[in-house]
Amino acid sequence: MKRFGILFLFCYVGLICSPNISAQQSTKIVPPPGSENLKPALKGFNATITGEIIWEGHKLTQTNVSVYRDEKLKDLYTSGISQQGKFALRLEPGNYYLVAYVDVDQSGKFDEGDAYGVLGVKKWEDENQKHQAVDIKANGELKGIKIHITARLQRIEEELKLVPEKLYQPSEFKKFTTELSQATAGCRGTLILTEEGKPNVQMLVIAYTDTSWKYQAGISIVDPDTTVWELRLKPGKYYLMAVVDKNRNNKLDTGDTYGFYGVKDINKRGAFPKPVLVKRHTFTENLEIQVSAIYTKNDEKNQQRTSQISGRIMPMPQNATRVQVEVYTSSALVNPIATVTTDTDGQFTIKLPVGEYYLIANHDVDADGKYSEGDRLGGFGTDAITTKPPSPLTIEEGETRAIYIQMSARYDVEGQLVEFNANDEKILSGNIGPNGIATENMGPDTDQMGSITGKITSYFSTTKRKPVNTDNHLENQQPTPDGLLSLSTTPDFRKPMWMPLFIDENGTFLVDVKPGKYYVMAVIDQNSDGRSGLSDGIGIYGTHQPVRGHPATITVFPGKTTPHVDIDILASYVDEKGTMSELSDGDRWNIARMYGKPEDIFNYTDKGKQIEEWMYWTTGLAFQFEGDGAGWKLKNRETFEPKTQNIHSDIQSGKQSPQQDSIDTEKNGQQNADKQVSTDGFSLATESVYIFYSHEGVLWRIAPASYLDRKIHTPSEEQAGKETLSLLNINTRVAPLGTGINPSASENGILIYHDPNQNVIISDVDTERSTVLLDSRQLLAQDISISPDGEYIAFANADNSGRRRIVVQHLRSEKTFLIPSTSIEMSNPMWRRDGQLLAYAAAGSVENPQAGSNRNIYAFDNVSNSVEPIVISPDDDAEPSWHPTDQNTLAFSRGDDDDTRQIWVVTMSSTGEPIEEQITEMGGSRPVWVPPKGRWILYENNGQLWTVDATTPGSEAPLISNGKAVFGYQPTVVHINE
Repeated sequence: MKRFGILFLFCYVGLICSPNISAQQSTKIVPPPGSENLKPALKGFNATITGEIIWEGHKLTQTNVSVYRDEKLKDLYTSGISQQGKFALRLEPGNYYLVAYVDVDQSGKFDEGDAYGVLGVKKWEDENQKHQAVDIKANGELKGIKIHITARLQRIEEELKLVPEKLYQPSEFKKFTTELSQATAGCRGTLILTEEGKPNVQMLVIAYTDTSWKYQAGISIVDPDTTVWELRLKPGKYYLMAVVDKNRNNKLDTGDTYGFYGVKDINKRGAFPKPVLVKRHTFTENLEIQVSAIYTKNDEKNQQRTSQISGRIMPMPQNATRVQVEVYTSSALVNPIATVTTDTDGQFTIKLPVGEYYLIANHDVDADGKYSEGDRLGGFGTDAITTKPPSPLTIEEGETRAIYIQMSARYDVEGQLVEFNANDEKILSGNIGPNGIATENMGPDTDQMGSITGKITSYFSTTKRKPVNTDNHLENQQPTPDGLLSLSTTPDFRKPMWMPLFIDENGTFLVDVKPGKYYVMAVIDQNSDGRSGLSDGIGIYGTHQPVRGHPATITVFPGKTTPHVDIDILASYVDEKGTMSELSDGDRWNIARMYGKPEDIFNYTDKGKQIEEWMYWTTGLAFQFEGDGAGWKLKNRETFEPKTQNIHSDIQSGKQSPQQDSIDTEKNGQQNADKQVSTDGFSLATESVYIFYSHEGVLWRIAPASYLDRKIHTPSEEQAGKETLSLLNINTRVAPLGTGINPSASENGILIYHDPNQNVIISDVDTERSTVLLDSRQLLAQDISISPDGEYIAFANADNSGRRRIVVQHLRSEKTFLIPSTSIEMSNPMWRRDGQLLAYAAAGSVENPQAGSNRNIYAFDNVSNSVEPIVISPDDDAEPSWHPTDQNTLAFSRGDDDDTRQIWVVTMSSTGEPIEEQITEMGGSRPVWVPPKGRWILYENNGQLWTVDATTPGSEAPLISNGKAVFGYQPTVVHINE
């Protein structure tokens, strides 16, 4: 068959995106920059082909690579969009043929003038060259594939045919349509002037391809009588600036009046110019531009620059050129108040006065001193500057803010900004500081950034800290970060986003983050060598066992600060592959959890050993630790009569307690968080309750300080089978109760929970007697709940058909019955205080199995033996909890499409209508009321226990015990009957 035949097969090319498939193979943590990133083996689509399309002297911005299973190119398998001629395809193992299409005129279809190439053919006119197949095995990777563009689609005698690329000649009709599109496209409109009368000066309308106002695409002089203007432009997207050019120098400078299309008030916060889309053969009409602002140079000399921004460009530059970062006070981005140039790694530091700013990054890639094809643009707070404007950044007095700016667009040959995909570049860095590792989608699309703040606590026995440089005269001195902060959407941290970590003298940090859900890891530069590597400390949020434990996720919301992202450094790297080893902390973590911050700490050396003593004078406890390699071991534990004469004088005088000092330090390090999160209000002593919860497989109880805990011993001692050093009745707030999860407690002191083997254990809190209630080998019970009077339990159990049903069992008689329901999935049973109603969540039904997975909330009345709907909505509603006194009110959690759950309260009115109200704004699940009054709700959030005042929506805050946020899950609360 001749290659010059009529083309039928390729009249239209669809852009078929290859499936996005991911799999988690290992929990091994990816090392920081400079180490090899292991690639996961994906099931099914585990073969990879990478290569490039060759067509010298031509743009390859609109290129598609298609994969066929047969040589005749009829059985299309998948397609992928090429980025600047580079392509990467993820496939199943097999035999394939590769074809490249170039949509030259960007019409979205394969038509005249478009180009074509097939693997194996370098000369279209040589019929001896055949289509070349590629054979790839499971987990295989083919690199360096080159597809040459060898043909173009030519109109010959009213028919489209593929001809050799060198012989292609555009038809007269093609030439005409190309010229016509360029000559008859543009926009026109009028100026709206706020000055009295028409100014007797030159007026201009200038078109730019971006809002940094750098790449000028066209200029038009405005008619002075009618204020009408017209711009002839090539098809594309433009931003329009109008200038009353008083000195007639054809540019905006001091004294000129100006305005932007789409902006009525330039001084309004968040005002951003609207783009104008110019289509082929079309003029966009009736555009009005209001001219109202006077351009003046900003003078910041008299303002004290007490705050600092330290950041990184992502992805980092791949050549020796530097990036210019510009700082603006207005979202219009007209007049920068400061500029700074990055180093060759893309890092920068700039000092500024207190205020709100917008940051833009310009990268002159070819270093030609002008804006040209390939140059890049990015903005703080946006990962798509072509469609979303930068976000504002507010800095406080004396603050050091760590940020990153993502380069998200580049200029094409026509000067248009097009989306830039950072994942296509290989990005490497070994220096400590943020790096450009290609990242996943790190959260939902939003115009507004969020932030996180917390405290880093190191459990290393020796730490070499870098000296603090207080020289404020070095304007752009590059500070060395204290470490790295890694954010990932998966718990294995395989595709993290790294950021610089700056820690103040109290261990607190604050960073800006795109909204989303993250796992967080901190890497601390223990030896202050300015690099991440062996012996550096590691901590993972939500666990004090970085290697064995289970990290917790945090949720970052737009415009809000997520507080108490507290991370304990309890591991270190032991090789360059990222293998971690946990430190021995001598149980310091649990001791601090139970007793709080020591009232005194003494450090000294004894026979060459590092010794540290923790003194709790008012409790009568002392702990002595000895350095053990990089960590600690508990050497001795002593008890004595509580004393006050040894406590620091400011504590004795009543000025402030050590615990309050810890809380205040935490508050001072989280100023932004305090604006959105209540840090006080709930008082454990005032409410007089026990709180039971689990964390990392251990049951814990928090009680008011005035109540005696029983036989305190640490989980690590128990797990190791060692005898405790002493068994004491100690005035404390926190006590471990042994291994277990999912606790539920009755009002008369009966506790049920799951042990590590999923058996259901019943325990008497007073006598500490425990026994197996339900053997998991006979019955696998989930979501178990005990009635307030301790007489019944309810739990979810799967029947033989796979349906999950709610089972109620009487404890003394062991009789059981099923809640009547046709639902497929039932969960989260919760008793009302009087025992009459049992609320639960349910999804689907046997009548309609395709009804969806979102749950609704129902209540079973065991007196009338009937079921009533409580909460019915399109969202996922679950985890009900009855109010302790108001029998018509319950709390529950609701999940939206982004799987972000919030706490809600529903009250049945006198007419039987449900009245719903959202109580939290920063996430939450598993709510329980705090008895007896029911003013407060305790719930899970970010792997911690939080409280919210149900009478004041939005008053949420982490539960603080002994000066620390309480990490835990599945809370249950019991009132203490005095």
